[in-house]
Amino acid sequence: MDHAASHGAPLPLEEAYKLNKIDDQITEIMLSGERICSRKNNQCQSWSPWQRKIARTYSYWRQKLIMAYKKFFRWDHLDQLRNHTSTTDQEHEIRDYDIIRTHVKQSRDKWKACKKRSDQICRQFLEERASFFASKLRCTEEKALRAII
Repeated sequence: MDHAASHGAPLPLEEAYKLNKIDDQITEIMLSGERICSRKNNQCQSWSPWQRKIARTYSYWRQKLIMAYKKFFRWDHLDQLRNHTSTTDQEHEIRDYDIIRTHVKQSRDKWKACKKRSDQICRQFLEERASFFASKLRCTEEKALRAII
């Protein structure tokens, strides 16, 4: 609601400037908070650490391919990406664009195959977890599954 409509008089320029400045500061604080927040849901693949490893390996090789194309390798960044991947020291030292491209294709194929099986493995994980909780809580597996989901 406008100040003039509520009070019958227009807002002085000095006060309008101060209020706009406060509004800008609040907006900047909220935007910085959104930037700080993680966009990743760490729980989305808690049931499949091997799927995370395959996805990280694929991400590593994609980044390395981009760096090979630009002929500028950021080894510190690649070392961070290499954590929790299935990349050996010998593979890590590769700089040839064509060899890296074949690694990208291989890791992408593994990742796609992994995604196809992920639904089945997720269901299997939930069933195992439900039977475990059903034995602990002394209830049926259906009730335990509803509690998990």
